[in-house]
Amino acid sequence: MTDKVNYRTWVIGETVTAAQLNEQIRDNGNASWPFTTEGDIAIASGANSLARLAKGNNYGILSVLAGAIGYNPLSNLIQFQASNAISTDTNNTSWTDVPNSTINLTLNATSQLFIWLVGSVSGAAGAGMTLRLAAGTNYSSEALELYNGDTPRQTVQFHHVASYPAGDVTIKAQYKAGNSTQIYLYNAHVWVLAIPK
Repeated sequence: MTDKVNYRTWVIGETVTAAQLNEQIRDNGNASWPFTTEGDIAIASGANSLARLAKGNNYGILSVLAGAIGYNPLSNLIQFQASNAISTDTNNTSWTDVPNSTINLTLNATSQLFIWLVGSVSGAAGAGMTLRLAAGTNYSSEALELYNGDTPRQTVQFHHVASYPAGDVTIKAQYKAGNSTQIYLYNAHVWVLAIPK
């Protein structure tokens, strides 16, 4: 497509030529109309030129990804995943990965991560469990769940990572028993929501 040329400043009495009219009216008009199909939009491809951006697919979002403007599927921008169902127990007093809690994501851009675990905890009187969530090596604060032989209780743990770089990230939960008494975590899942910054 022809680049737009700077418009002339005309003076009184100037003789207008066909070349000037073609440049000022025809060429600049053509440069401002890159469209070929219904739904096209124009984007600046340079300081003096426009380019055609074709209509995107259903539910595509006009956005910038990896430095390029275009229509991107929502799944390339906002990611939401859940772990498998968690039903496990431990009496280990050292940090251990919670089975079935791992979620692997590939972030297309630097993102905020919102991670949470919801589940039930039970155990014998005096049993205790400490939970934390991890995004790579970025750990949440530790949440202590005590169980005193009463009705199983609901536990919720949340972790927000304000800025995580593009690339692969492993999300998981970790736990440890407060003492050597067996304690159970069940009816649980880990969820993660990743939103580009």
